[in-house]
Amino acid sequence: MVKNMTSKMISIRDDIYKNLKKLKEPNESFSELIERLIANQQKNPLKHFGIAKNLSDEVLDEFERTVKE
Repeated sequence: MVKNMTSKMISIRDDIYKNLKKLKEPNESFSELIERLIANQQKNPLKHFGIAKNLSDEVLDEFERTVKE
């Protein structure tokens, strides 16, 4: 999905590029990949803290539902 044709050039290390390329879906642009990674991080911020990072998405989703109730 093309949202805006404006572009910015960024510099990243070669190893980071290779890792991003491995994560990218076949028909996904790098912009779409980065957008997806950011959305996933924002969806499950607890995954990056302590023991929560080892919990499945299902467990985190259930925790989130419980907290909201």
